[in-house]
Amino acid sequence: MKVRLIAETNNPEYVVTLAAATCYSDKEYTELYDKCNDKKYQETLITKLLSSGHESPFEHACFTFFIEGVSRSMTHQLVRHRIASYSQRSQRYTKMKPSEFNIPESISSDPEKKKAFEEHLKDTFQLYDELIAGGVPKEDAREILPNATQTTIVMTMNLRELRHFMELRMCNRASTEIRAVADEVYSILKMYHPLLVIGAGPKCWYGKCTEEHKTKDCPKKKI
Repeated sequence: MKVRLIAETNNPEYVVTLAAATCYSDKEYTELYDKCNDKKYQETLITKLLSSGHESPFEHACFTFFIEGVSRSMTHQLVRHRIASYSQRSQRYTKMKPSEFNIPESISSDPEKKKAFEEHLKDTFQLYDELIAGGVPKEDAREILPNATQTTIVMTMNLRELRHFMELRMCNRASTEIRAVADEVYSILKMYHPLLVIGAGPKCWYGKCTEEHKTKDCPKKKI
């Protein structure tokens, strides 16, 4: 699995700060420009937004990620985050490769289960190849492909939705694979835009867990 940040709103801290300042000021753009480019003012105002729950200014900053080597089952979960845009490798037009699949750790850690899993995948992809070779369209042959089949997806989210995504999917109760993606997204944003991930992440980091059934690993160690 690999997550790459490939595009973003230019100077997102400034954009978020300007959007917020517009709500609280009667000044013109030229008067707000220098003030909103000040790092100390950005930190002050963004912190104020988070403490007050005024999150709409975060919607003006968008980030695009290239995510590869993940399973179809993971992307089925990912696209449930509807306030986003997605472009995924098509199984209708692209022939899947038998070597590109993901095995959950709960299976790969057991030699016997892993062997059985891999043999099943081998048989499935063999039939898939035979169907296509026999003239069946890829869009029909794909019906037998497993959720473990690898895919690539481009995801664009605004910062407000990204923060929501990280809150839900970095939780220990989230599925292992999407949790790993969310962790990578957080790490990337923290590296380039630490101000924008203040207060982001699972609720257990801030003593606010609302999950009914906590896991044995809670609370999660902060990245």
